[in-house]
Amino acid sequence: MTAPPDTRKKLDALHQELSERLQRITSDRQRRNHPLPADVSEQAVQRENDEVLDHLNETTTVELLQVEHAMVHLDGGLYGVCERCGRLI
Repeated sequence: MTAPPDTRKKLDALHQELSERLQRITSDRQRRNHPLPADVSEQAVQRENDEVLDHLNETTTVELLQVEHAMVHLDGGLYGVCERCGRLI
């Protein structure tokens, strides 16, 4: 089965978006733009924000891996083929 013509284009765009998001998350988490504040209460808020960033990092990484897997599957001519049983979907 052949993939719709814009499938690869959509996957490429999503891959680019997720890669850029991951770079921003990594940059924010490493505090390149904003070092940890001196105030203890502000540090507590920042650490809570770090937990959110860590979660976003995990979910974005998983989504990026899924997109990459779909790209490999598509490039291998396996669009529309079930990975478990090999039948057409």
